[in-house]
Amino acid sequence: MKYAENNGVGYRKDSARTDREPDAWMWISNAFQPPGSRFTAGYRCRFRTKAGDGEAHEVSVGIYLVETLDFAEHTKWEDLQIVPIEYVVDVAHDRAGYGVFKYLKNPLR
Repeated sequence: MKYAENNGVGYRKDSARTDREPDAWMWISNAFQPPGSRFTAGYRCRFRTKAGDGEAHEVSVGIYLVETLDFAEHTKWEDLQIVPIEYVVDVAHDRAGYGVFKYLKNPLR
């Protein structure tokens, strides 16, 4: 809902769904990272927005959990958010991590 608000579009209620990224993606990503600099889980969140002209768009946001804040900052670029550890929990592995939210700046352009 915050994403829609920040981009001047309406959030389509009850449209959000989250799917876990395949473990193969995590394994491949981690194969090239040093210890302590690994992704612990990845998710894909999709939701729909509605522009003022009534046109609907689906937005897809990758949500990735990493082991350390240093690694989260290392992977950061423009239009990427780092969420503090207390807000993100990887239920599948019973641990928390830093969330690196990768998202489109404006999906309507």
